[in-house]
Amino acid sequence: MYEQHPPFQTPPNEVRLWRYMDVGGFLALLLNKALYFPRKHELKDPWEGAVPTFSVQQAARKLSTSEEYNLSAEETVHQTGESVATQAVISCWHENSCESVAMWHLYTSGAEGVAIQTTIGRLKGVLAQEPCRVTIARVRYIDHLTEYVGETLALDSLAPLFCKGRGFVHEQEVRCVIKNPEGERTEALVCSEVNTELKQRFPVLNQLATVADCDLGDRGLALQVDLVALIEKIVVSPRYPVWAITALQEVVGKAGLVVRVETSSLFERPPNSTTE
Repeated sequence: MYEQHPPFQTPPNEVRLWRYMDVGGFLALLLNKALYFPRKHELKDPWEGAVPTFSVQQAARKLSTSEEYNLSAEETVHQTGESVATQAVISCWHENSCESVAMWHLYTSGAEGVAIQTTIGRLKGVLAQEPCRVTIARVRYIDHLTEYVGETLALDSLAPLFCKGRGFVHEQEVRCVIKNPEGERTEALVCSEVNTELKQRFPVLNQLATVADCDLGDRGLALQVDLVALIEKIVVSPRYPVWAITALQEVVGKAGLVVRVETSSLFERPPNSTTE
């Protein structure tokens, strides 16, 4: 189920989201009726899931004047953030009111690309029956080594998954993150006995105390969803073969979707323009 997470910003329900993929991924989506939530190591960014180091250091200094406790607090936050980031699963979406040329180039391999469009409200709706808690929020783009994002965000266990490098700001990303993909079953403490004393002194660290055991191994989670409720629009790449659209439309219909497959108009010439 969607759960509001105050340190992070969830866009309004009417905001449009896009997911770009190759036709093979789209067919798998239709066949499995499931959204795949990968783990951080399956994504391309080597800084994926990195703890915002500078922010954690600054927050730790605010927690105590003792250097020993500063270091212990910092180690606790780092350890917990890394544990959560490793086990969490993530669904990435592009926020935009229209298509993006950049996203077509970055996330499809060429002519046979497909984009699906939904909204925040639709996404919340299809996740309503999911037993795990799902955080839906905009990614914040920062410099991990020099930028301070504030104590509240720095100490949040999901911060590593909602903070990305500034070089990715073009993605305008909204993420759905399931912190505990095993349905919040057995919880395991990640903080040591030494850090128990820390948590007594600094209650703000209590939220960092536990993560769940996970049996999915290195793979992400294929989450069953109602595609009819999720997908509002289907667009194929500007260079998608015209002869293949009819076949794709038939597959979409057999999957139960009453959505017309549209061809991207991004590279169409303006009205009344002349060719050279």
